[in-house]
Amino acid sequence: MVAKTSLLPVKKAKRPVRSAFYKLRHKVGLGDRAAVAEFCCVTERTITNWDSQGSPDIAIRLLGLYDKRDLSGISDDWKGWRFSRGALVKGKLRFLPQNLEHLPYVFDVFNRLQAAKLRYEQDGVSLEMVASIMFGFPQLQQLTDETQGAGLATKYEERSSAEG
Repeated sequence: MVAKTSLLPVKKAKRPVRSAFYKLRHKVGLGDRAAVAEFCCVTERTITNWDSQGSPDIAIRLLGLYDKRDLSGISDDWKGWRFSRGALVKGKLRFLPQNLEHLPYVFDVFNRLQAAKLRYEQDGVSLEMVASIMFGFPQLQQLTDETQGAGLATKYEERSSAEG
């Protein structure tokens, strides 16, 4: 028995339309819909719709953030900032997580120095001298050897204990 062949042309299946979002997400290595949905805080169904119909601009920005680690898409204040090799970078500035953890301490020290500077400015005391008294820098020994320095250290300690 011979199989009959149809004289009608065979229709090829249409390829699904792929949006710029679909192409970009695959380019940056986010082929898994579930992972993209979690990253964009939407459902997998939304990702499917964005793949075929296009996505909001914010979704493209999010993928750019994921790909380049470029923070410019957040706001103009972040222009030039990016993540690179585990650090927050802008130009030659590079902040590692352990550096950022110490920022509250750095700000505290700065605020204490500013307050001490204002208190002792009228006495003609330099900021370096105040810092050496507050933090025990090597210059403190030189100050305590001098009468004026020893008096200033005692004066600072009295003020600190009265405030604390």
